[in-house]
Amino acid sequence: MSDKDIAEFGESLGLSDLKFNDEGVIALSVEGLGDLIFEKEESFISILLLAKFEHELEDLFEKALSMAAVSELK
Repeated sequence: MSDKDIAEFGESLGLSDLKFNDEGVIALSVEGLGDLIFEKEESFISILLLAKFEHELEDLFEKALSMAAVSELK
């Protein structure tokens, strides 16, 4: 994903000047979803979605473990 790709992505969202800051980061707040963060490294870009979940953590962790077919952590 090049700077041109990022600019085109921004334009598709109505953001005319989307680009990485001096630290190589773009942070967007998406209403109803969370924060979408792009981090530019030398050979790749990390894309992170940070969202809040309103679940009991214990239930969430148990479900995640069962989906991963892990029955016990050592």
